[in-house]
Amino acid sequence: MSRYVYKPISRPVIVLLDNDSAITAIKGSLKKQFGVSVDLTSTELFYHLTLNLYLIKTPEKGVPETSCIEDCFSDELKATTLDGKSFSPEKNLDPATQYGKGPFAEKVVVPRANEIDWNGFRPLLNRVSAVIADYVAPASAIGHKAA
Repeated sequence: MSRYVYKPISRPVIVLLDNDSAITAIKGSLKKQFGVSVDLTSTELFYHLTLNLYLIKTPEKGVPETSCIEDCFSDELKATTLDGKSFSPEKNLDPATQYGKGPFAEKVVVPRANEIDWNGFRPLLNRVSAVIADYVAPASAIGHKAA
């Protein structure tokens, strides 16, 4: 992007990742590509990768600090059974006794969206707010019309 005068990047782009194997899988690439050290135990609110690109991890919880977006929901909601199956956020689950993230979102969260206590998302939303406060658009993105 350095060769372009006009950079219409007036807003930050935020990549949200679960703080689990997703972080472990890309931490080497993040260090090599962007010079950013991110791992399961790092606790920064966000990681500024380049220009308007930011990374946010789900807030660290417990030991070994792993977390996923579903951790923002109450234990009661996550205990909801579907067709006699319990919820599991893991990739490798037993389909005979467990259901995953997709059915949780579609069949548990969406139908109850108006009843859910969303306060568990505050730490995550604080991270999003921190990115918005940090980002300053380049002058070329403000008040400039494309030719």
